[in-house]
Amino acid sequence: MSDGDAAYPAPPLICFDAGENARYQVRAAGVAVRPSDGAALLHKVTGRDHYWSLPGGRSDLHEPSDVTVARELREEIGVAETRVERLLLVAETFFSYQGVRYHELGFYYLVSFPADPWVYDHAAPFDGTEGSLHLTYAWLRPDDPAVAPRLFPTFLPALLTDLPDAPRHLVFHERDGVPDAAPIQIGQAGKNAVF
Repeated sequence: MSDGDAAYPAPPLICFDAGENARYQVRAAGVAVRPSDGAALLHKVTGRDHYWSLPGGRSDLHEPSDVTVARELREEIGVAETRVERLLLVAETFFSYQGVRYHELGFYYLVSFPADPWVYDHAAPFDGTEGSLHLTYAWLRPDDPAVAPRLFPTFLPALLTDLPDAPRHLVFHERDGVPDAAPIQIGQAGKNAVF
């Protein structure tokens, strides 16, 4: 039966309100590192987010987290195949965003795009979609001093510059919540990009 069949409705996302402006969610993200320069594939909601995060999303009920990563990248940028290489990190992250306190269980996987080498060819930011949201994707160096402060969760620069050899577990409390400062300009004259 198809996903849209009434007998098999789409499963709910693993995300629920926990009362008093609190939310629990399960998220899976893909860590793609471009072999040519070590840049990581990051994204943000265009016109809304002032920070960059790893592509991925909330897991559906009864959906393994590695399947979530492949599904999200297929939906957001149209890749035919995301090879989920291995689990890097399980992170319990506590943060605040727009007045809501979050407890997020995140699964971070190393991924590659063997059937879609065009993904690696983007020198400039490129477009993606998440439902009705417009996304901006870019290959950014997590060790760039102009980029690192704009990554969320804030442990991403450390993760992306020193990928663990075996899965790790992290409990992380964001001190200042989600970055909400205005975007900054980086780059040379004539080649500025808003980050």
